[in-house]
Formats: sequence, structure tokens, C-alpha cells
Amino acid sequence: MPDLKWRGCGEGSYVSQDGLFLIAQVTVPGKKGPKAAWALYGRVEEKPPEPAASPPPPWSWGAEPLTVWPQKKQCQEWAAGSDYEPTTRAAPRVPLPIVVEGGEKATGWFHCQECGVKFDRDSPKHRTDDYCGVNCVQIVAERLMDIQDRMTIKTMEGMPLRVGPAQSNEPQYRPNPKAGRRT
Repeated sequence: MPDLKWRGCGEGSYVSQDGLFLIAQVTVPGKKGPKAAWALYGRVEEKPPEPAASPPPPWSWGAEPLTVWPQKKQCQEWAAGSDYEPTTRAAPRVPLPIVVEGGEKATGWFHCQECGVKFDRDSPKHRTDDYCGVNCVQIVAERLMDIQDRMTIKTMEGMPLRVGPAQSNEPQYRPNPKAGRRT
């Protein structure tokens, strides 16, 4: 097999050009405690258990690594020299999404305010507050930018909401009586 090209897919993982292998960082036990290593996973073809309205993806990565090495290069060399063929397994049954009456999204402290997906808010890696990830934050930001361009937010009295004090040509302007005095 010729030299494989590898593409990074974020957070310490790489996929081979043919999509047959995945290399990911893992933690393994060592003499002096846990240490980082690289695991090589093989592609697995998924056979759906039954026809469904939303079938699962046609493939995924194996649950157990094919091999684990201390260096990424060793995993890449092992993959280039192997004759691995994707195996077939029955796809796990995917639970149906939680549907709240009235078509509303599930809400709560651990549910994304945009898509309703449950996430771990207490994770040290979580940095998007009420949203499950950056994608939902971007969707909300785009929606807010569209709203901002199409409308003006008004106060309870019907006046346009503004940031900062009123300008001298606006009806809400009140001159500061102490501004002209010197003591």
C-alpha cells in the first residue's frame, strides 16, 4: 500500500485520505500514572437494523482500536502496511428524539437553548454557556444580525432603544444643569 496522506480533523485526531483509518489521542495506564498515546481505529460499515425514516450513517469507526502506539507516526506506519478491510456490523438502534408536546424544544439547565440537545455544562472544556457548541452560537449570532438589520428595538414608550445619553437634537435630551457652572 502506498504512503497514506492524513488530514487533521481537530482535537488531536487524523483521518487517512481513503477514509479507512482514524488516529486519535487516548490516555493509557503507565508505570507512573496515565499517559497520552495514539490509537488507530478502522472503518466499520453499518448495516441498519430495519428501514427507518432517518437511517443511521452508513459507516463509523470501530469501538476498539486496532492498535495503540506511543507516537502518531507509528500508527501511520502500521496503517500503511496493513491489509485492513472494513468489517460489517448491525447499526445500534438510535433512540427517538424527545418530543415535547406542542413541538417545543426540551429546555433546562443542561439543554441547549438553540437545538434542545442535552450537554454537560459542568465540563471544563465547555465554553459556550447556554449553547451546546460553537455551531449553535453561530446560528444564534446570524439570526440576531438578521433581526438587527430588519427592525428597531423600542422602549415601552415606543421610542427607539439607544445606547448612551440622548443627543441634543433628540426629544429625550435634557441638558446637564451643572455642565455650564464652574466653582
